Amino acid sequence: MIEVSIIVPTFNSEKYALNLCKSIKEQTFTNFEVIIIDNNSLDETLLKLKKISYSDKRFKYYNISNEGSIAKSRNYGITKSIGRYIAFHDSDDFWFKNKLEVSIREIRKSDFTYHSLRTHNKNNIFDQRKLRSYSLLENKSFKQLMTIGNPINTSSVLCKREIFEVVKFCEEKKFITVEDFECWINISRNNFRFKRIDKVLGYYNISSQNTSVTYVKNPLKFIHIFNKHKKYLFNDNLRVLSKNHFRYLMAYSLKKRELKKKYFYYLLFSKILKSKLKIILRLFFTLFYKKSI
Repeated sequence: MIEVSIIVPTFNSEKYALNLCKSIKEQTFTNFEVIIIDNNSLDETLLKLKKISYSDKRFKYYNISNEGSIAKSRNYGITKSIGRYIAFHDSDDFWFKNKLEVSIREIRKSDFTYHSLRTHNKNNIFDQRKLRSYSLLENKSFKQLMTIGNPINTSSVLCKREIFEVVKFCEEKKFITVEDFECWINISRNNFRFKRIDKVLGYYNISSQNTSVTYVKNPLKFIHIFNKHKKYLFNDNLRVLSKNHFRYLMAYSLKKRELKKKYFYYLLFSKILKSKLKIILRLFFTLFYKKSI
């Protein structure tokens, strides 16, 4: 029986083909299959991948049109897989040789594992800086960590197959680029057990479109998620919810010049208002700019 199915969405990824295959084929744990889901690449992604992995029967290829939704590619790949565990490998990321071996060992104590990554850029220049991966410290629950932001990089995940019999990546357009974060919340809501592996087991491309980057480029995406899951994450606590919304709206205001003046007035008046009124004002700004989200 195949132990691990590795789901790899690709699109115009020919420049990463060699590193991608090397990352997977050099794993010390070898009982796996690789499900590559290509989104109608315009370059030679599939040709290069097939050439590099020609003699390796563990590699399987599919071509779909995902309409810009990597969630659709991942969900499709899962349906084509047969492994006991599911791992995800974005085409421009890179695993250390012992990534699967360590993850397999650790997942026996949980349902879902993840770990830290180091960073590299689009020119394949590697950096020893550690991409932050939140751990369950200071008595914080995993649910509490998710109110801070996405604690998990998709390429660090290994989880039990049963999870995706209950949960799928959301394919709604408004969740594009944050579909992984929304999926982790749904997994948590279904009481699956998470475990963070306190090791760095790969490299993450800081130029790619995952939720760590989305926070900077479009923080409003997170507000869609928090609105959808507010009862679970915040227990309908408007004070905490509004404070969280405000933090992301402030980040958004740095990207949208037309909001800067409005938030200047917010900051000005908040200095002279009592704390309870500040909460009301935060809610006002959250609701007033709902159409901008």
